[in-house]
Amino acid sequence: MQKTDFFKRLVDASTQEGFSFLVAGQEIAEPQKATGIAFVANMAFGVALGVFSPLSAGYFEKFDKNTLINDLEGLRDCCDVAGIKLYAGGVFLRLIVDGDKLSGESIVGRCAIIHERAEAFRKYAMSIVKTWFSDVRNITSAEVYIMFSEHKSATTFVGNFAEKCAHYTYKKQLYTSVLVVDLVDKKIQVFKTRLTPRPNVPAELFPN
Repeated sequence: MQKTDFFKRLVDASTQEGFSFLVAGQEIAEPQKATGIAFVANMAFGVALGVFSPLSAGYFEKFDKNTLINDLEGLRDCCDVAGIKLYAGGVFLRLIVDGDKLSGESIVGRCAIIHERAEAFRKYAMSIVKTWFSDVRNITSAEVYIMFSEHKSATTFVGNFAEKCAHYTYKKQLYTSVLVVDLVDKKIQVFKTRLTPRPNVPAELFPN
């Protein structure tokens, strides 16, 4: 399967899931507002813990579209395209990297940088517990799809580098997982830390 075909399929499937992508020459879609149910659930959780201070609604409380675009622009040197979805109070990033152009060590370094920069997106997540001393927010998760057009390259990366690309910062609910795409075998392998939620891989990314 060609990289361009997989790229289009992944972006199209992700868009149907609610992701908004920053693509050169195109206007980024406004992320969908978190449902009222999600906000009520977060509020109920805080009340259950005895926390009655106002909770943050994330992106739709303080930040505008230009701020979001600037944050996504900050990922451009780490990936080929970046998308974001706000769901149930959490922030989900989906990034696509062309692995054919990079060494394994370079990809490991990029994933470490992505994890660091993903922290900037925590401000778009809803607060779970907010006090004078802390602001515990919902999950911020980065999913990094790494495409390989050669089976040997994908196998080498999986065997030597993939596990080094997964990160988590538990106290900040910040997670980075890696999805290695073997375009020859038409297979996607997920690598994440034990505490990282499993990414939702769109169905039918490969033609039958």
